Order: sequence, then structure tokens, then C-alpha cells
Amino acid sequence: MILLATALLSAFHIAVFGDNQGDGPGTPPFDNFACWVDSVGPLAIVGTGDHVSNPSCAFLRFLEAEPSFAGIFWPAVADAENACWGRSQADVGAGFPLLGYGAASFASIEGCSYAASLELEGVDVRIVSIHFPDQPADPLEAFTPAAREFLAEVLEDCPDSALVIVVAHSRTGRWDNCLDGAVAALLERKADLLLSGTIHVPLLLPGPVPSANAGSLTRPLVLFPPSFIDLEVAPAESLTLRMMDASVSPPAVRREIPITY
Repeated sequence: MILLATALLSAFHIAVFGDNQGDGPGTPPFDNFACWVDSVGPLAIVGTGDHVSNPSCAFLRFLEAEPSFAGIFWPAVADAENACWGRSQADVGAGFPLLGYGAASFASIEGCSYAASLELEGVDVRIVSIHFPDQPADPLEAFTPAAREFLAEVLEDCPDSALVIVVAHSRTGRWDNCLDGAVAALLERKADLLLSGTIHVPLLLPGPVPSANAGSLTRPLVLFPPSFIDLEVAPAESLTLRMMDASVSPPAVRREIPITY
């Protein structure tokens, strides 16, 4: 199923965050981020996983109370979600219920992975979320053959003119280095931006496809700021990626890079 959001042709924003581990309103960096969302008005909010801690956590209550946020939220299911609704972080696929709290029910879902096709300000945006928790320790078990096959099938169907954003939580802070052969080549040819989480450190990562780790919105590693990513997308096949510091209000730009898609 395709979810359409149409408007006049102009620049627009996509927000990216993760590793808030159940934190919601009342946690200052989350409040700063939420105020930024209200002010800037992103047309999509992409999650990199580890969004929850338990079924009653503040973040899930926030999503229930804020349909305007939940309706554009595209979360990644990761190990915290598996632990929340399953037996452990390594219970691959158990975090599926998180998808019912966001917009992913409008997407093509395969297990805990999904692909969404959005028309945002005249731009064909594809959000591909792949289930790759940081447990089990063996990446072949965490990043399952089914998830890899789904990724390849979705990428094959993406037109070259689309802005293709692929997100997976990962085990080490990036995930594309777990692919090889035809799937790796396909990812390099079709994807425009790769996103990841798990390490709680905001990073721009080297590689043939622009890649960034969103860090943690509320629980960063010591010496790093609570962070999220602002993607400002222009219709002229370009975007600006900004690493944002959520410790201050309004959030501050810490780094900025241009990307062509």
C-alpha cells in the first residue's frame, strides 16, 4: 500500500532519531526535539530503533496521545522492542507490536521489516526499514536471510529517480558492511542514504553510500550530546543532512553535509 502526502513543490524536512529507550515527555532532550518537530513540521519522522523499554513506557504513551506525530512516524524494530514484547533482546521479530504505534501499518510489511513509498512535496521518497537488532551476537541470526532478501526485493523495485533511505538498527553502529555480492552492489546502486543506531554516538560513516548513525536522543554515550538528524530535502535532487544537538532549546546544528540523490 502506498501512503501519499502531497503538497506544493518546496523543500521539506525528515527527522531521524532513535535509542531513546522508552523516554518521552519530561526528559529534556525529548522535549526539545518535540518542540523542534512542532516548529519545523517534518513530513516524516524515521526511527532507528530501541524506542521502548516496557509496554507502559512514556514514549508509547506519547505516541498514543499525539496522533500527529505517530501518523508520520516510521520506526525501526530493534532489540529493545524484542525485549519489550518478547523473551529477550535476541527474540528476533518479537518487537513487531511497535509498528502498530506508527505509520508502518500503511507500508508493505515483511516480518518486522517494511517499505513505504511516500510522495512528499512532489518527491518520491522510499523509506526501507530492515529488522537488524544488535542481538543475537551472530549477525547472520540478527540480520536474517529473510530480511536480506526483503531488502534486495524492495531495492529492485525502487526507481532511480526516488530518494531511497534505508534504516537498520545494527549491531556495531553500521550494517551495510554485513552485505556482500549482489545485494551489496544493489544497495550501492539504489540507496541514497543509510541510517543506523545502537552505539548512542552521532556519526557520519564512510562508504560508497552516504551513511549516518543518529546517536541517542536521550541517552548518549558519555561526552556526546543527545542527538537527532534533520534531513532537509530539496526537489532538485539534493538534501542537507544536519546532526542536531538536542541538549539545548532550540536544538543546535553540530554538523552539516550536502547529499545528492
